Amino acid sequence: TQVSLQRGLCPGCQSRLPPASLFNAPRYCHYLGLYFCTSCHLGELRVIPARVVERWDFEPRKVSSAASRYLDAQVNQPLVSITRIKQTKVSTQQVLTEIHMLRQKLTRLKQCVAANGCAFEEKLDGFVLQLDPHVAQGHEYYSMQDLIRIHLQGHSCPLYVNVSRLVKTVLQHVTSCP
Repeated sequence: TQVSLQRGLCPGCQSRLPPASLFNAPRYCHYLGLYFCTSCHLGELRVIPARVVERWDFEPRKVSSAASRYLDAQVNQPLVSITRIKQTKVSTQQVLTEIHMLRQKLTRLKQCVAANGCAFEEKLDGFVLQLDPHVAQGHEYYSMQDLIRIHLQGHSCPLYVNVSRLVKTVLQHVTSCP
């Protein structure tokens, strides 16, 4: 079993794990896949990034205190590549697809405006600076917070609203620019 592979020790504090009992059993961390003592695992719930990427599963799972601190520190970091997310038939994943297409379109529109040396480029740069830095820089990476908001809010999530509004504004300019 996993506890024996851990030599009966808690990976958090290196103390001996208690034998399984009704009130004091070792606690499983769904992020690390290890068992912890009750001092190092308080039963905090977090969305597991691998489950989102592999299954589009946003069900919060119990994690150790160390894992919860780590996941909290990483939640806004653009670490998830769109190419790593497995496709499912879940409707909120369709919103992610739409957002990704909008972000790709925004990248192409920025290149088009820059190539034409249009005065609108300065205004566009100002609009783009209002987006999260990872959104402004390209279209491949998403933070876990982005994905959670897409899952919970769908088309009303800030990323969709802001990027679609910006693409619409830039398209209006490009089609009317001399």
